[in-house]
Amino acid sequence: NSISDGFIPFNHTRTFPVDATEEFIDFCREGVLTIEVLGHRTAAVEFRDFNQSTSIDNNSERKWVRIRSFVSLSAKILELNVEGEHVPVELEGSSQSLCGGTYQLKQGQSRKIQISVQTVQSSNLIELGSIQDVEIGSVVVRGKQDVPLDSFQEQDFNIMKEKWGQTLVLRKEYLDSEMKSLMDKHDKTSEDVEKETKLIDEWLQMQQERNVLVHSDFSQMLGTSKNWYLPLGYESRPPIIFIDVENDLVHKTGYLLGEQEAQMMKLKFKLENPSKLDATATWDATDHENKHLMGITAAKDRVFIVLRVTVAMKHPPGCKIRLRKRLQLCIQKGSGFLSGLQFWREA
Repeated sequence: NSISDGFIPFNHTRTFPVDATEEFIDFCREGVLTIEVLGHRTAAVEFRDFNQSTSIDNNSERKWVRIRSFVSLSAKILELNVEGEHVPVELEGSSQSLCGGTYQLKQGQSRKIQISVQTVQSSNLIELGSIQDVEIGSVVVRGKQDVPLDSFQEQDFNIMKEKWGQTLVLRKEYLDSEMKSLMDKHDKTSEDVEKETKLIDEWLQMQQERNVLVHSDFSQMLGTSKNWYLPLGYESRPPIIFIDVENDLVHKTGYLLGEQEAQMMKLKFKLENPSKLDATATWDATDHENKHLMGITAAKDRVFIVLRVTVAMKHPPGCKIRLRKRLQLCIQKGSGFLSGLQFWREA
């Protein structure tokens, strides 16, 4: 990159002696060692030659890249077929479904849920560890004339906005104080002029961040496009999970609309591959004692249920997050020998 692009190329090597304690070595093995590079502006380089608005926007985008990571939770529902094998059910896509599609289930069938958790992009911010819990429950029924549900929640997003806003207030107070002291100074040195220029740039950057905080949409926050391609099963509005590493490493927020702790049921599961976060859980819908999971779905109804997966993280160490996926179900009349057995058992 050239100076006209707002970047200064450099190549510098320096050795720093460090006392390598056992605790420090363990941290380097299991965690991520963050190195921050600081620089100084000089009078020989002028940064205002390029479009300042573009520079501010790009700077905001780079900040988001440094603090965000993408995690994918996918699920398949398997039912027992006439050959005695559990096979994935049909996932029917529709513009009326915001959950990525509707699972077409047969009444009274034995079911399993296959779960896969993975990072979408490589990141130094987080490292997934292991699946701790798999839960399902909180059935919600909506009419087809009602607004359909998805897995989006604004709790963590609002918490993040609040903390971000508090940080910007403190930053504004500091910049205003520094700029006032320089403006009141009569005999300014070249260092004062350089510092004042830097403070103005930082103040403009802060104003841009405040505008983003108030006026931006979720696609801008997440770094995604409203026109991005979504495979079947994926949702258009991925939720934000905020990890407050300074105060609470156990993620406890982010409840979906209609999600109730008392209605969540833990499922027994086994890991399919120790090197990956893939698991298969056994699901008996009759344990919920919910008529909407036992009977056939009426043509006028949409049936939703919440799948919740708790994941322990390797980094940040000690952190646990809860991933949620709302599933839309359509239960149809069973057919064949297995359906007859189920009917006989219930009778």
